[in-house]
Amino acid sequence: MKALARSGIAVVGLLFAGCAARPPSPPVSVQGAPESASHARAAAELEQTLQTRARTFRDGRRWADAVVQWELLTLLRPQSKDYQLGLESARTAAREAAAEHLREADAARARRNPDQAVLGYLRALAAEPSNQTAAAALKALEAEKVGKAWLNRPPRVPYTPPGQAPGPAPTAQDSAPKP
Repeated sequence: MKALARSGIAVVGLLFAGCAARPPSPPVSVQGAPESASHARAAAELEQTLQTRARTFRDGRRWADAVVQWELLTLLRPQSKDYQLGLESARTAAREAAAEHLREADAARARRNPDQAVLGYLRALAAEPSNQTAAAALKALEAEKVGKAWLNRPPRVPYTPPGQAPGPAPTAQDSAPKP
């Protein structure tokens, strides 16, 4: 019995020792590039694809998508000034586009055109997803819409079968939940 307990303790000790060891790191060349030629080719293809997407999104004025592509390129090659400049220009264009859409949405809201205001705020968020002003304005518009819908609903009328006199109108106490 003691031998079994000792062997169990030894096995548990070996398991813990195995967990404490570091896993082997993948082979990397001196410059930090992968050793394999296929890895280098795949990295070059990825970089080319990201560049194409970044330029396509920039040309299509899809600023949030362009920012993501430039961020990925900057992560791939942090030392590249071209990628850093592309990222900064995409972020600036996204902020400017969001500000323009916010102005349009605010003007539509002032004209009491909530549908156009919602579209403007959504466009601002599409240009700059982290824009808190547009998100708060959308939330306020939704609250106004829900409030108006509640106020504009028809009153509840109790059903009265044909031939019977209607009963008294329900009160707030009647609709309160019963304990």
